Amino acid sequence: MSLCVGGPPPTASVHQRLFNASKQTQRPFNEVLQHDALGRWLFRRSQSRRREHLVLKGDLMHIVWKTPAERS
Repeated sequence: MSLCVGGPPPTASVHQRLFNASKQTQRPFNEVLQHDALGRWLFRRSQSRRREHLVLKGDLMHIVWKTPAERS
């Protein structure tokens, strides 16, 4: 059974959205892709039953707090 009846595959639209975001922000596509993947992973973990046991270290906190990741 295909989920793509009558339209492009769902992954194609996600890829295009991330590609457009990389062009708008002038950031490398792989950086945008990794940021999106980490954001989705963090969201899924925040919804899990074991969310109280999640410990974020290092640069992951920049994603959660939406702060610049550059070191000073």
